[in-house]
Parts: sequence; structure tokens; C-alpha cells
Amino acid sequence: MMRLLEVLGRWLWRGLAAGLILFVLAVTVGLTIMQWVWDHLIWPVLPWLAFLLACGLVTVWLAGRIRRMRRQRHALELEHQRLVETAVGRPHDVSTWTWRPRR
Repeated sequence: MMRLLEVLGRWLWRGLAAGLILFVLAVTVGLTIMQWVWDHLIWPVLPWLAFLLACGLVTVWLAGRIRRMRRQRHALELEHQRLVETAVGRPHDVSTWTWRPRR
């Protein structure tokens, strides 16, 4: 029984050593492949990716600004239409309009 445990223990240590060696080898090969991918595939196109990201951000910012300006313009047109509709019976000459701040 003791002999069996010694043999199993030796095989266990050998298996652990082999597993550790294979793990270190796999990590080394994986890191080497990742380094090659970074150096040859990602790093050369990184400036273009940054440029495209900046263009996208500027586009999104401009789209939001245009949307806000259109919304404000629409609100101003509605207010102007309301003012014109409520000015019935009053002179429609623009020079006679007086603008006062709202209270």
C-alpha cells in the first residue's frame, strides 16, 4: 500500500511539473503571438482608428447641435405664429411692434 502511494505521489509530482512547464510554454507562446498581432496588425492602424473615432465624435456632436437648433427654430416659429394670430385687429406693421421682456 505504501509503495502504491509513493508511485502515485511521484506520478503526481511529474504531472504537476509537466503541467507547469506546458502552462509556462503556452503563456510564452500566447504572449509572443499577442505581441506580433499588436506590432503588425493593431499598431500600424491605431492612428487611423483614433482619427475615425474623433470624426465620429465630432459628427455626433454636430448632429446634436443641429437637432437643438432645429428645435429652437421650430419653437420660435410657433411663438411667432401665436403672436401673429393674437395680433388680429392690431396694426400688422412691424415698425409699430414693441418688444417687452416677459414677466
